[in-house]
Formats: sequence, structure tokens, C-alpha cells
Amino acid sequence: MVYLTVVLLLILSGLIVAIMIRDSLRGEVEIFSARNTFLFGILLFQSVSASISLLAEDYGQVYLQSVGLTSLIFTGLLTLFLIIFFFTYAKGPWVVRWANRTPTEHDATEGGLLLCAFAAVGAGLIFRFVIGPIPIIGVLTQQFAAGSFAVACGLAGWAWGRRPANFAIVATAIILLVFCIASLLAYTFGRREVLGVLITFVWALFYARWRFSGASLLVARTVVFGSIGFAFLVFFTASRRGDETQRTATEYLVAFTQVTGPEIVESAFALTNGQQAGSNSMWLIETHPKDFPYDTLHSLGYYLTQPVPRAIWESKYEPLGRTMVADARITRVAEEYSVGPGIVGHVVNDNPWITLPLYAVLLGLALRYLDERVRRCVDDPFVVVPLGAGLAQILGMPRGELGLFAFQLTTAIIGGWAVLRMVGPLVWWRVDRTEDDLEDDGSDADTDADADDASFANANGRRP
Repeated sequence: MVYLTVVLLLILSGLIVAIMIRDSLRGEVEIFSARNTFLFGILLFQSVSASISLLAEDYGQVYLQSVGLTSLIFTGLLTLFLIIFFFTYAKGPWVVRWANRTPTEHDATEGGLLLCAFAAVGAGLIFRFVIGPIPIIGVLTQQFAAGSFAVACGLAGWAWGRRPANFAIVATAIILLVFCIASLLAYTFGRREVLGVLITFVWALFYARWRFSGASLLVARTVVFGSIGFAFLVFFTASRRGDETQRTATEYLVAFTQVTGPEIVESAFALTNGQQAGSNSMWLIETHPKDFPYDTLHSLGYYLTQPVPRAIWESKYEPLGRTMVADARITRVAEEYSVGPGIVGHVVNDNPWITLPLYAVLLGLALRYLDERVRRCVDDPFVVVPLGAGLAQILGMPRGELGLFAFQLTTAIIGGWAVLRMVGPLVWWRVDRTEDDLEDDGSDADTDADADDASFANANGRRP
């Protein structure tokens, strides 16, 4: 039965990839979109993760009693979740109309974009290091800071995408990216904030220029930037010792140099197999509600209560990934340690009779709105960049913690949007487009990536 499940999971993974490619070729959904980012997370943290665990008979830190039956139930739940998700995303009843409301589009010079980027960095520093240490309110502003830094890197990436041969712009963009990463590394335990600025940077490059490239060059660029990001995550994961909340960016750099070869291999394998999120989901299937009762709508409740500081409400929702450590009797780990329950695990813990359709519908609607709004305002960096500020959270949702990541997605977008609303009017100008322009959305701009700046600008509807 285990091998049958593996075959079914591989078929499911292949269908997900096929849908992503098909919709991209048809021009229905950009290959780099909120939906596809979520689906990549499903592949990494659920279907592929579970397949590797089943084939290797390695279930990480949890013990499974009936692997065959449990894995089959896992596959069925994941498949049903995706069917509802795809249906909701495709229909998107009222969110499509909301996202397609007539936009007031803006643009700015490359210098204006970089000026906004520096302002966003300043706001991020204030949110993180000035207001952040203040009890109660600092918890929320820390998350706004992540959005501000991500938007800063996104605007720098957009400017680079427009003028890839301009050394001053390229150098400024790289400096901003490195500075934002260093700021986010200081006194932190997680990786998603850093991954967020990297993804937003590439997101901006994609929508500013790469989406006009040929498929071969787009694949090459994806491999190069993906490899850089993966290497960073490998070293980051391998260097973790449990003291990350006390480290500065410099101390992180030193820790990177002390990572050993075996630690790099172990870290790379952990990332490749989705950090055992598939196994963790199967453990939750086996133990709920037999050993532990359903915690109905836990993830939704955790999302809604996130703004309330624990200092005020000490008994508010605990993250499932943290409580699961004690429930599964995982020992010899740091106090801050948590596991990835996987999105199927969250559904099972939160009562699957209610949450499987509910969470699939909510995620389908939310991601359709993000993608539809980007499509409607595809040439407006002041809309597209903030909507990409939470992509790292979307990628992490299939791993869990679902409620936390959904809230951090919200705050990242709000934080980035608020900064641009304060600074943007100083540098942007309004773009007036006809209805024909809005319907076309640059679909005829299929230029080669090695075209000169004049050809690119004409294809993108801007002056060279």
C-alpha cells in the first residue's frame, strides 16, 4: 500500500506541475504568481516530502503506527483539498470583480523607485529597531518591518529590471538587498523574513522585465537565482544552534564559515524533503481525534488573535508546531523549536469535516485576488511590489504554521503598502490607460531577453 501511495503522490505532483505550465502557456496565470508559489510549497512540503519519507522509511522525529493506511488517507485529503482550491481559484466569484476595479496606476523614474526604496529601508529600521523593542506594540511593528524591507528590495529590483546595464542602479540594488538581509538577520530565529526579501526582489525583476523573456532564458535565470537562494538557506539552516535570537548579522556570517560538510549535506536534505512536513501531517492524522481531540478552527483563531500580545492574553492560541513537539515527545531541541505540521496536518488538527473545505476556499479566494490584482496593474510597481512582499509566507503555508503565516502575509503587504503611500506621491506620476490597454496588459510584448533597451521599453509600454 505504501508504494501505491507513493505512485499516487507522484502522479498528483506531476498534475500540479502540468497545471502550472499549462496555465502559463495559455496566459491565464503567470508562471511566477501567488497561486504557483503556494503550489510549489505544496509540492515541496507535502506531496514530495511525503513521497521521500515513505520511500526512505524515514519519518523524522515522529513515529507512525500504520504507515500504509495513514499515507493513503493523507493522499486523499491532500487531493480533495487541491480540487476545492483549484475550483475556488478558477471561479473566484466576487474577488475577481473586486480585484478588477478600475485602478489608478502610477509609475516613476528609476531614481524615484530607488528613492522610495531607501525610504522603505528607513521605515523598516524604525519599525524593527526603534519601535520593535517596545513591549506589546513592538511585536506587530517587527512584522511591518519585514514588509518594508521586502518592498525596498522589490523596488530596487524593478529599477534593475528596467536598466539591467546601468552599473549605478545594479550596484545600488545589490547594496540595498545585502543591507536588508543583514538587518533582518540580526536577532532573529526564522528564515522566512530573509527569504521574503529575496523572493520579492526576484518577483520585481520578473514583472519589470523577465516576463518578456523567452522560456529558455527565464529557466536559466530561475536556476541561477534559485541556486543562490537555496545555498543561503542551506548555510542558514546548518548554522542554527539555538542562540539565533542573540546573534547579530556579523555573528551569522561567522557561523556560516564554521559550518561543516556533513552539516551542509544534512541541511540540504532537510530542505529537499520538506523538513518532514509530510510525515508530521501523517502523524497528526493518526493521532486525531484518537489520542488528541480536534482543536476546531485553531488556525483561523490563531490568525485572528495574532495582533493581541501574549502579555495581555497569556492563554491565547499556541502554535500547533510548538505544541506538537510536546505531544509527539520530541526531545533534545531548543526552547523555540517547532515543527512543520503541514497544511494537511492543520486541516486534521482543526477538524477536517469543517476546515478542509473552508481553508481551501479561503486560500483559493485570497490567492486569486492577489494574482488578479497583479494582472490588472501589471505595469505599476507601486501595486505589484507590495503584493509580492508576502510570498515567502505563501510558500511556507503548506509547511505550517498556517495561521501565523497568513497573518504575516497580511502584515507584510500592509506594511509595504503603507510605506509606499507615504513616500510614493513625492516621486510617482499617474498613468492614464484606455480600456484596450487594460485588456491587453502587455500580452503582445514577447520580446527576446537580449533585445536592446529601446525594444524592451517599447514592448513594455514605456519610453526608452
